[in-house]
Parts: sequence; structure tokens; C-alpha cells
Amino acid sequence: MRRAALLALLAAAAATGCGRPGSVELVARLVEVPPGAIREDPLYNYAAILKYEVVRRDRGPEVEPVIYVAHYNPRKPRARAADRFITGVGGTLKTFRAGDLHRLCLEPDAEKWYVGGVINFYLGAADTIYWAVRTDAVPEPPAGRRP
Repeated sequence: MRRAALLALLAAAAATGCGRPGSVELVARLVEVPPGAIREDPLYNYAAILKYEVVRRDRGPEVEPVIYVAHYNPRKPRARAADRFITGVGGTLKTFRAGDLHRLCLEPDAEKWYVGGVINFYLGAADTIYWAVRTDAVPEPPAGRRP
């Protein structure tokens, strides 16, 4: 199952022609990190659902102005988030801080990509929860410029 999901993800990345994974790519601002969403328990692998305000969509279908994204092992830097259970996730982001800009490569319907423990403080808030394939830090643009 996971192997099939990874192969589908790689096929989607190849189809975009840009070499980046995910069927949706956008820049968004992390609205908040609810208390308890990111746990410091190294023995517990899980995904945390985080809320974002979309700043700009660069690739893929239209998305809502506010989206909800599942991040695997959010306590770890994205470059080290993948493990023997879940592969194909990564990025340059070191830590999740409310207000920061992130470049997100996503797949819709997180439950197709991950079945496991989930911390979700937004139950019922959205029809679609996205799976974060890649999460990169985006520096704040100079005043008056768009990210």
C-alpha cells in the first residue's frame, strides 16, 4: 500500500515537469500551532493537522483560502521527518511557528497517503485535509512585496 502511494506520488511529480512532488504547490502562512498538536514524544509517530492561509497557488487545482494540512512527525525537521514507516516526505523547514510562510507541496485527501495516529483540533472544519509531501521555509519578503 505505501509502496503504491509512493509510486503514485513520484508519477505525479514527474507529470508536473518541475521535479517537485505533490499535485498542489503553494505558499501559505501557518495560522496557529494549537497547544498539544506537536508532541515531544520520540516513540510516537503521528500526523498533526495544521491550519494555513493560502498566499499564492503556484501549481495544481484551485484550493480554498484556508486549508488544513497533515504533517508527519511534526516535531522533527522536515528533512528528517521520513522514517521506515513513511517515506517521501521532507523539506527545509526546521520547526513549525505560527505566522511563518511555508512553500507546501501537497496531495489532497491525506487519508489516502497516511493511515495512523492523527492529532486534529479542526474536526469538521474542512472537507479536504491535505498531506504535506514537502514543506520548505520561505523568508519574509521585503515590505510591500508579495511572497
